[in-house]
Amino acid sequence: MGSWLRFSLFKNLELKLISFVLALATVLIVHFSFRSLYPMSVQAKVEVRNLAENLVVANREEIPETVNLGLQVPLQLADTIRNRSFTALLNLSGFDLPGTYSVPYEFPDLTPGVVVTSRPRPARVRLERVASRVVEAKPLELGALPGSLVLGKTSLEPELVKVSGPESVVERVRQAVVEVRLSELYSSQELRLPVMVELDDGQRYPPSRLSMTVVPAEVTYRVEVRNQEDLLVLNVTPELRGEVPAGYRIERITIEPREVLVPVRLLGGKEVYELRTDPVDLSERRESFEAKVRINYPFPPEAGLPRYARVSVTIKQLVTGELTAVRVKPELVGADPERFSYELQTQEVEVYLPPGMEQVDQSELRVVVDVSGLTEGEHRLPPEPLLGSEQVAWEVRPRLVRVRISKKEGD
Repeated sequence: MGSWLRFSLFKNLELKLISFVLALATVLIVHFSFRSLYPMSVQAKVEVRNLAENLVVANREEIPETVNLGLQVPLQLADTIRNRSFTALLNLSGFDLPGTYSVPYEFPDLTPGVVVTSRPRPARVRLERVASRVVEAKPLELGALPGSLVLGKTSLEPELVKVSGPESVVERVRQAVVEVRLSELYSSQELRLPVMVELDDGQRYPPSRLSMTVVPAEVTYRVEVRNQEDLLVLNVTPELRGEVPAGYRIERITIEPREVLVPVRLLGGKEVYELRTDPVDLSERRESFEAKVRINYPFPPEAGLPRYARVSVTIKQLVTGELTAVRVKPELVGADPERFSYELQTQEVEVYLPPGMEQVDQSELRVVVDVSGLTEGEHRLPPEPLLGSEQVAWEVRPRLVRVRISKKEGD
């Protein structure tokens, strides 16, 4: 019996020893693998949760989109951790009042057994009350159309949008803006474009950058693009009547729109070079003023053509006292002689020198008539007196002079 036991115990002893050693090695490898920690750094996407309905994070652009987290992980979990997505949570539960807070990041996705060796600093979160306003949306046309194309009628729908966000930002909103890249337009079309926010400093921002929302986030921009050969540019000229009282002068006259694009087919073969407005009466006017007047078309205007123009007249009071008259030949400035011919129908004007200026060097006295940007047609324009290169508020008679502009042949 004892011999049989000894025989069974030592039979294949080498194989048994080898099996025992392999089993022991496996146990040790597993044991030390779980005890050995591997250092690594992972990125976590930042999310803000549990924000009170009446508050908004006003400094969202200062909060990073991702943060780094230092870890030590068991070696056998390293690949799993490396391929996992993590969330860095800013839990705003309990923050019910406006103010600036230091909020620590929470990491709900960490696996048990993972050791955190370094955390990001708490986030600085500024909370403000939510405010809302309805503002006008306007297109901002950038650049120029390709080739000979010209811009026709444009529209936005809707024209009003609702902006919401931090109270301190909403009160600074001037308007909503839709940027239109004209260089990308080759035909009439309808576009869906994102709305940007313009603040009182004239800068434009995407709403998200200001922690704002815009409803709707996109608006419809409709545009007519036409070939220039099918359109005629007509200058809009205000019809002026009367003169301002003695002791006052017209310093500037502007009109908006200055030009109108008219389809050639509406002219019916007529030669039309300008459009005139209903009369603007200057009589007894002693202060600057604006007037909304009808544009008179020599044909039935179709939809899309402006029906009214806004005329702005700037009036200045002259120095009173006994005045000395000096005759001066007016000269044109801002002309485009390569495209147009100019006929100034007033050869001389009288400039009335105020008391104490009788000995002025008359060679330094000039009277200019600005024709910048004007096209063919007859125009009534205010003469502007200059002493050297400086404009002076001296009376000039007549207060308006006529200039006829003709297009040169071949243009």
